[in-house]
Amino acid sequence: MNREIVVGFVKEHEEACLHRSFSQALKRRSDCSFCHHVNKDSLLLITRLREARKTVDVGLALSPASKSEPYRPYQRAGFSFFHQKIGSESENIRAIFEEAFEKGYESVILMGHGTPNIPPAYFEEALRALRKGKEITLGPTTNGRFYLIGMTRSQYTTLRDGSLFDELDFNTRRGRDTAIRKIMQTCSNCAVLPEWYAIKSLDDLRRLRADSSKGQAWKAHWTTCFVNDITERLLAATKHKK
Repeated sequence: MNREIVVGFVKEHEEACLHRSFSQALKRRSDCSFCHHVNKDSLLLITRLREARKTVDVGLALSPASKSEPYRPYQRAGFSFFHQKIGSESENIRAIFEEAFEKGYESVILMGHGTPNIPPAYFEEALRALRKGKEITLGPTTNGRFYLIGMTRSQYTTLRDGSLFDELDFNTRRGRDTAIRKIMQTCSNCAVLPEWYAIKSLDDLRRLRADSSKGQAWKAHWTTCFVNDITERLLAATKHKK
């Protein structure tokens, strides 16, 4: 076991799936593959880190709705399994940190769902920051949340009994800047990474495709295929209306 681990949060398709807002066509579908594609790309991204499985372990945090069997190939590929509980996002973040540190890791980085094309350099920067003495690393999204949260064991021990974890969230819209300010007041050794965007709209999907084609982001192959499918559906629907 290495001293560091990067854990990706897995989210399954559900009735209130965020991607249903992409188009009226999707709202009428009983299921879709978007969440599954995002999970695949996010976990693949983690394995592409230069030190993944060499000096940095990899893991995935299954949601309460997840069945373990579809993810067994990841376990065989070296991923450690963690389990989210039925509760708030901040409670799950706290629980995964707790479980990882109980396993013996000295620093833990969690990656949220919905940002499958983060530039790998941002993860490298987060790892470097923790190694150089930073206690917390935060990757803020442009819509007021976080795509990445990293922490050392010593800082977690200091913070776990307080209310700071209530400010850390991957999904619920919160005052991101307020959360960062409170964290910096509590911990002087905090590194804030560049902003990135979560996929919440059709414009985000288009940006993902453009960034991938220009080499400005991790090329999220499976999610990009979904983007192409959505685009073709929208074009077909537009032509049909004409």
